[in-house]
Amino acid sequence: MIPDFAPGGYQEASCEPGSEPPRCTGRLTEVGDRSRRRCPPSPLPVCALRYQWTGRAVQLFCSAWGAIAATPCPAAAQQGTAVSPFEVAIAKGTRTAVGLPGPTYWQQRAKYQITAALNHGGREVAGQETVTYFNYSPDTLNTLVVQLYQNLHTFSGVAGTTLSVTGGVHLDQVVVGGVRLENRRDLGGAPAYRVDGTMARLSLPQPLRPGDSLNLEFAWRFTLPLRDRRMGTDGEVFMVGYWYPQVAVFDDVNGWDTDQYTGRAEFYMGYADYDVELDVPSGWLVGATGELVNAQSVLGDSVLDRLAESRRAQRVTHIVTERDRGAGRATRVGENGLLRWHFAAHETRDFAWIASDRYLWDATSVVLPSSAGASSLDTVNVSTLYRPSAKAWAFADGFAARVLEFYAHYLWPYPYSQLTVAEGPWGGMEYPMFTVIYPYKDTLGLFAVEAHEIGHMWFPMQVGSNEKRSPWQDEGLTQFDGHQAIRALVRPPADPELNDVKAYCDAAKRHVELPMREHGDAHPSGLSYGVASYAKPVAMLRALRAILGDSVFLKGYREYGRRWQFRHPLPLDFFQTFSDVAGQDLLWFWREWYVGTAVLDQALGKVSAVGDSVEIVVENRGEMALPVVLDLTRTDSSHQRLIIPVDPWLRGQREVRVRLLNAPGVVQVVIDPDHWFPDMNRGSQSWHAN
Repeated sequence: MIPDFAPGGYQEASCEPGSEPPRCTGRLTEVGDRSRRRCPPSPLPVCALRYQWTGRAVQLFCSAWGAIAATPCPAAAQQGTAVSPFEVAIAKGTRTAVGLPGPTYWQQRAKYQITAALNHGGREVAGQETVTYFNYSPDTLNTLVVQLYQNLHTFSGVAGTTLSVTGGVHLDQVVVGGVRLENRRDLGGAPAYRVDGTMARLSLPQPLRPGDSLNLEFAWRFTLPLRDRRMGTDGEVFMVGYWYPQVAVFDDVNGWDTDQYTGRAEFYMGYADYDVELDVPSGWLVGATGELVNAQSVLGDSVLDRLAESRRAQRVTHIVTERDRGAGRATRVGENGLLRWHFAAHETRDFAWIASDRYLWDATSVVLPSSAGASSLDTVNVSTLYRPSAKAWAFADGFAARVLEFYAHYLWPYPYSQLTVAEGPWGGMEYPMFTVIYPYKDTLGLFAVEAHEIGHMWFPMQVGSNEKRSPWQDEGLTQFDGHQAIRALVRPPADPELNDVKAYCDAAKRHVELPMREHGDAHPSGLSYGVASYAKPVAMLRALRAILGDSVFLKGYREYGRRWQFRHPLPLDFFQTFSDVAGQDLLWFWREWYVGTAVLDQALGKVSAVGDSVEIVVENRGEMALPVVLDLTRTDSSHQRLIIPVDPWLRGQREVRVRLLNAPGVVQVVIDPDHWFPDMNRGSQSWHAN
């Protein structure tokens, strides 16, 4: 913990009428072995970073707000200037400027009833569904947008990729309010639907008014792909994700989510209830989102007994071993070689499932704090499904339970009754209450991915941000959380956060990063996407924790989750929640990290004796403004820690002179000895007397 980092001197700052913030002149900087000219966001007087809604301070604050939001700030409405969708939401009361949902916040809801069957020989999934869609918005809807993610695997969708071509999803029937819709390019005239890439637009027979609901019916089928990072089959395991027509998000800020699914940036999904029945071959095991409703009808007697024992004993129990596999042992025999598995899930953003006749099944349970209250406890069932060849997975179930327990205390309670972790042919992918992970041969690699994927049960499964437009808001936060879990449970010799800090610094030096604010599909490479979505957010949160201190940081982090659980936050909601909880305006911090690609380069200049004092020159050679931590060692081996607030850098200064009594004598000065901040040139951060 590094205390006292808050920008100081607010009471002394003033905005003179007509004053202008310093302008970036494209100062030449050296980073690595390349020269470049980059302009960071203009440094602003400290007073411009406060909530003052009159005069010149409004204009300056708005320039900072606009840099973050890509829009004018809320004060602009009072000045008669153009407003952004976020400002409109504030004016309508659905959002606030302090990170809270507004008093009139709303979001849509749906109920899904799905019946589907797996034809494993033909790799085909066919299904029927009924969706009851509730319009809680104040708007009358004449059209609905439906996601068809499988259309990524059409000929046009896979162009330039290694994904397999399946033809996408075939809609055999679309019925809205009892009226069957035809597929037409022109949606004028009679009700119809039009498929456009990975989504369909439905023209409604009757307008859907505020407070009303509407029934949708779909019949569809598709072929499972052989190559996809997020679903598909390797011939033994059938991972079925993003597989049914799903109503797109219609939110209070941007309306319909019509961003196409390209296979890189992930998803934006609304919360719903699911009732799902799956027909699979007898003897196959199924893992899925939600709770298995009809265990007595599909599982063998001995399996049911072991499952009950695992819940009582709270230790890892082998539910299905190699000897137990097959119909009549692991499962009932069924009719015509099939069994119908019935799952139900409440308040979740998606439903996914996996099936195989090769799986072993381990299970345990863990007692966790309840979302019902601090004095209540919940028992959560934890299962792992894996093939015998995945030897490290014998340890996966116990570790999954420990990770779930860690997050329930570190963040907030886990609100669901079960978690399933399944081994599959891909690196790692998250779904509600369920995750699929590659068959790692070493336990440490497996544990690291488990920690990350299980962390997604909080972000975005509970805090439903837009993964397409702001991938860092779930991946970055989860990456950071995973490091906390590994540090607590595995105790590695090196701090895992520093791996991501190094990855970010390396990318920044090579000029391959894009700003965190960029859409996930705007990144030209997987490296650029990974840095902005995973590595840089870890560096950012690490720096913020150092600035605020552990206690305030964690309070703000948890409060963000509490405010936006089962809701749809935007980046500004995240930013302003921290400012609200910390009791200080952190807009300057978010601008440094989120808006551009400014880098940190804090350096020691001249250290010299001046009379009976020592003068230390500290320089800001980079474009990023952060506080400076100075650690001084004296001749008696004592240490002194000094903090230079961020204010001078925000005012455009390039150096600060610190003068201290030189008794006992100063023999060493180091900037940021704990490496809380991602400096690009550590070689310029230390000075020794000799």
